[in-house]
Amino acid sequence: MSKQIDSFRVIALLTAYNEGDVLYHVVGDLIQQGIGVYYIDNHSTDNSVNEVLKWKGKGWLHVEYFPDSADKRAIINKYFWTDILMHKEEIAAKLNANWLIHADADEFREGPWNGLSLKESIERVDKLGYNAINFKVFNFQPTNDNFPPGEDVRLYLKYFEPCGEYDRLQVKCWKNTGQPVDLKSTGGHLVEFENRKVFPVPFILRHYPIRSSSHGKNKIFNDRVKRFLSAERKKGWHIQYNKYTRQNEQFLKKEEELQLFNILEAKNSVLHEGMDNIISNLSEIGLDIEMELPCLTFVEKKLEPYIQSNKNVSLDLIRQAIDCLLSKKSFNLITAISAMEKIVNIDKMGQKLLKEKIFEEIIHICIKILIKNERYVEIARLVKGLFKEPRSGKENKYIFDLYHVGSALKKKGEYKKSIKWFEMAIKMRPKKETLAGINFHLGEAYMLLKLKNQAKKHFQKCIYLNNKHEMAKKYLESFL
Repeated sequence: MSKQIDSFRVIALLTAYNEGDVLYHVVGDLIQQGIGVYYIDNHSTDNSVNEVLKWKGKGWLHVEYFPDSADKRAIINKYFWTDILMHKEEIAAKLNANWLIHADADEFREGPWNGLSLKESIERVDKLGYNAINFKVFNFQPTNDNFPPGEDVRLYLKYFEPCGEYDRLQVKCWKNTGQPVDLKSTGGHLVEFENRKVFPVPFILRHYPIRSSSHGKNKIFNDRVKRFLSAERKKGWHIQYNKYTRQNEQFLKKEEELQLFNILEAKNSVLHEGMDNIISNLSEIGLDIEMELPCLTFVEKKLEPYIQSNKNVSLDLIRQAIDCLLSKKSFNLITAISAMEKIVNIDKMGQKLLKEKIFEEIIHICIKILIKNERYVEIARLVKGLFKEPRSGKENKYIFDLYHVGSALKKKGEYKKSIKWFEMAIKMRPKKETLAGINFHLGEAYMLLKLKNQAKKHFQKCIYLNNKHEMAKKYLESFL
């Protein structure tokens, strides 16, 4: 075991069986990001261990085999996942590390902030007082058979699909608090321990389970499915390959069925998701509330170049709004909205700021808080100037805020008011799928007002735009 003195140490507990085609780059990515690697090999029959050992002497690295049994054939023929998880729990209790990661051999992890390594991102979370991190999974799929084993798979598989429901929770990074942790109860999806506090912004996990047609067939039918234990399958584990059968071996996907990965868009999506998590977890929101979003420094760095280049907007005004929205301080909601309104309505500054993703997210937060407080007049003031007709067929990025206000009013029973907000959203030329949803909600609002003809018209438009909208079809059938 190589040693490396470090005041803040993060170690990944990495397990693998026959993943030699990607392991060199997976281990290397961790080590280059300042993460130590405790590698546990499940008696691979390929070059997995040799690929890992290429990093010996280049970072903190330990390699071992598990289980330690004389009957190697019995080990190779069975996948003892429960035992592996219990072994990781034992190792975690013994290692001298500040944080640990429960990792697999076909994934790459990174933080949500530009310019920070995975280790630096974890250290930031630690300083903010959290002790666990969730990951958002991007499942990459092969669209051709061009990946050469041993190369960096990230350069070849560029298209992904959202993860399955069974992979949505991925709390697999935690602070070593000196207490035991439980991985086995959830099949390794969640680390559990007392007083766990999960950071609201998920980190990024790029997952590459299948790299080509031949790799998929060998991995699923030889290295995985027939080795899974029936007792573990009965618990609902190992279901990720259920869709594949001997008669259905289509491992290549069409590019148009997937999404092209963009790391900046991915980081923006997890920051947005984190903001949603904070707002949804607030028990009550009044005029004086506490909000917490540990991105203040990040936001200020993004905005300062614009502030310095425009003397009409003071740094104090910007900071006042950001502090109100993103810090732990109590604040008056109307003061925060007023500050943001001033920024938005200063044309020169506004035009620059509105191109910044993080400023867009701040506006979304303002509107969500106002919706919860039923402050619709303030929403109208805030969005003034934001909702201009888009050019070149692009969808206005604030359409969904109008949509959400309409939905909130509809839930309250204020159907006439909701209709006005939905109609404002339609004027912004939403994309086809968005327009279908707005027409459905308009149909519902008119139906609840007992205006049958108007309701029918909007349900028909919804179905025309999305012929799979079953609820709109049911409503139409009820009119017959």
